[in-house]
Amino acid sequence: MNMSTHISSQASSFPGVEAADVVRTERAGLDALAEALENPVGLGGAFAEAVEIILALPGRVVVTGIGKSGHIARKVQATLASTGTPAIFVHPAEASHGDLGMVQKGDAVLAFSNSGETTELGDIAAHARRTGLPLLAVTSRAHSTLASAATVHLRCHPCRNPARWDWPPPPAPSPSLRLVMPWPWPCCASVVLPPRILAPTTPAAALARACAPCGS
Repeated sequence: MNMSTHISSQASSFPGVEAADVVRTERAGLDALAEALENPVGLGGAFAEAVEIILALPGRVVVTGIGKSGHIARKVQATLASTGTPAIFVHPAEASHGDLGMVQKGDAVLAFSNSGETTELGDIAAHARRTGLPLLAVTSRAHSTLASAATVHLRCHPCRNPARWDWPPPPAPSPSLRLVMPWPWPCCASVVLPPRILAPTTPAAALARACAPCGS
């Protein structure tokens, strides 16, 4: 069977089956992540160490990444900030053109890169090392440049590609995307954050409106 026949066969398959396979792959990835987070020697230990660093920070979590990993980084930054952990996003390319000035003493850098070889992250990683700031790296490669430079490395194992012929490649941030969900909660678990505290940071949200009768 030639390639055109393969393509025709794939195109004619029921889309729901293909979509379901992606969901099952992601579910398997989440199960693997949960198991890894429970391991104090592996990812779980690194995750706990990263959370301890964040909780002890006098400054902010500076989250960074580029491409799809940059979108994941922005999501982590937004969730951290909205749950009481001061956090900002700094674009790594802009950091190299002056925005490194936003990274201050007392901050920590949380960098996302699937390969760990993203060249644009070089300057902000070097700045963290030069100024003694903790560098927390989320990658899928244990022996990458970013992982080697990190104070704490959180390795997210790559998932099976649900696509046929292993093409197109799976979305780079897929493993790190799974780590977005649990990340903020241990960071705010030791802090009491009732709705009346969270509401002022989300004045346009339903949470804030629900608290309005309480005078919050």
